[in-house]
Amino acid sequence: MPREMIHYRNETGHFLYRVAGVATLGDKVLVHYFEGEPDMFLLPGGRVEMGESAEEAVSREMREELGCEVRIDRLLWIVDNHFVHHEQTHHELGLYFAVTLPRDSEQASGRPFVATEENGQRLFFHWQPLERLGELNLKPSCLIELLRKLPEHIQYVAHRDV
Repeated sequence: MPREMIHYRNETGHFLYRVAGVATLGDKVLVHYFEGEPDMFLLPGGRVEMGESAEEAVSREMREELGCEVRIDRLLWIVDNHFVHHEQTHHELGLYFAVTLPRDSEQASGRPFVATEENGQRLFFHWQPLERLGELNLKPSCLIELLRKLPEHIQYVAHRDV
């Protein structure tokens, strides 16, 4: 049965509901880029499916993208993000969760790795030092500052990358 992602499109733009995992290793955070788009980095994650909770979605997305089960620690941010991508206006509601990778997993080794999505698209992962986040075209760009100090309580962030 095909999955129904929460994504709405009309003539003015796109709306999507996305979750992401914030995996850290010392002073580094796990980021990735899609094959063919090496100039835009994201935190691992993806769209939420209809009927799926945000926690279920982040677990599924981490399993699909990273190939391992993660522990979901807590919700960090709700980011109400507006941006333009490929000349299309987007409105994204993103929930960002602190996650812990299995200690003995290759993904937690600190080395770069490549994963392949179900659709065959490759994702290139690496651990980026927090002090060097500004060197990346990380989206949403507010994460460059937010990731440097994880909040004690859930934060709502309104952001525009336009």
